[in-house]
Amino acid sequence: MRPRLALATLIWTTVATAADASDPIDYAAIRRLRRLEAVRAAAPIAIDGALDEAAWRDAPVAAGFLQNEPHEGEPASESTEVRVLYDDT
Repeated sequence: MRPRLALATLIWTTVATAADASDPIDYAAIRRLRRLEAVRAAAPIAIDGALDEAAWRDAPVAAGFLQNEPHEGEPASESTEVRVLYDDT
């Protein structure tokens, strides 16, 4: 049986400025605007913790996450980047 491939879409939120922090966050609007498309890896990816393959370097990046706690809407306390690749397996 051939595996099914699905494009994963990762949704992330935009970074709010300090002035916006007191305003309610419209998460529904943010989800419509910010998407990350999964990219097919052209070569094998080693699951070894080292993201040194060209596919990782060239993949689209999600960044600019917001925190929910302890200060909802403020930039995340730790810098985070997400990249999504897939293959036939």
